[in-house]
Amino acid sequence: MGVTGRIVDEPQWITSQQDNHLEVSFSYPATLWPWTGYLGIYLKVSPKASKWQGIIEGLVQLQIESPPGPGEREPRQSILQLPIKAEVIPTPPRSKRILWDQYHNLRYPSGYFPRDALWIKKEPFDWNGDHLHTNFRELYNYLREQGYFIETLGFPYTCFDASQYGTLLIVDPEDEFFPDEITKLERDVENGLSVAVFADWYNVD
Repeated sequence: MGVTGRIVDEPQWITSQQDNHLEVSFSYPATLWPWTGYLGIYLKVSPKASKWQGIIEGLVQLQIESPPGPGEREPRQSILQLPIKAEVIPTPPRSKRILWDQYHNLRYPSGYFPRDALWIKKEPFDWNGDHLHTNFRELYNYLREQGYFIETLGFPYTCFDASQYGTLLIVDPEDEFFPDEITKLERDVENGLSVAVFADWYNVD
């Protein structure tokens, strides 16, 4: 494998289990550059497994093609196999399911964005973004210890079924809300969805 490369064809999900209750999809850039190349792996339990409990194991296999190295004529070919092990549990009750709004939040990996706490001079940028697995991991761990189950929402509000969740968490949003999102959220609240908003200042410009 070279310094740069590209993923040839679509990555494959390989498992020996006959009842495959896991739906796997991927996202990745056209070119894998140093420090910015990534492979996004999305795991989703199929609806037929809503009451199933167990362990699912498998491999994500992909082929990466890199430019020829010094003295080489043919592109380099590498096969990567990434082991995946996921624990599946029955769908929790609505009151225990929390949806974290990641769509309106700072993305990860992030760019050179200044932190909200401008008085911190040693690390002026939000390197980690705002995510449950980075700077909000203590909150995530606390909620899990209290028996709640947290999922991240990476899409607009018009793309999720609010009847499946008890609470929507909106923490430090940095993006605006579409009119359709606002309309849907009002309807979701009327139908029993709780919304908790944690925000700071807002600049109308």
